[in-house]
Amino acid sequence: MTLLPPFVCLLLFPLLLSASNFDTSVEGLYVKGNKIYNKNNKEVRLRGINRSGAEYMCIQGRGIFDGPTDDESILAIKSWNVNIVRLPLNEDCWLNINGVPEEYGGEAYIKTVMEFTEQQRERKRNNNERERE
Repeated sequence: MTLLPPFVCLLLFPLLLSASNFDTSVEGLYVKGNKIYNKNNKEVRLRGINRSGAEYMCIQGRGIFDGPTDDESILAIKSWNVNIVRLPLNEDCWLNINGVPEEYGGEAYIKTVMEFTEQQRERKRNNNERERE
């Protein structure tokens, strides 16, 4: 059994899940052979997107994300039936080093990235609660 590296878990975070023959929980992912399993030891199929922008916008002094990160954009992602989002990050922006503009680096960058991921998680929680009702 091989655990996914921490940076993969940071860059990939659960979104809203769709029904399939695979388990929908993406908590506690690990690899065994050529398959991915969750903490319930159920096989998981990842269907996702790449949400680019955070890896280059701040270093160019143009913001943090390329494109919207509001509820409407999150609902659009949900409509694509993905269960994972890859969010590439920039080390220089995270650490606010190597000439990153102050307004986009360090705390501002981290706060914005964390808020975006929390928006995604909140949508997932709300969706899961509606499914249980």
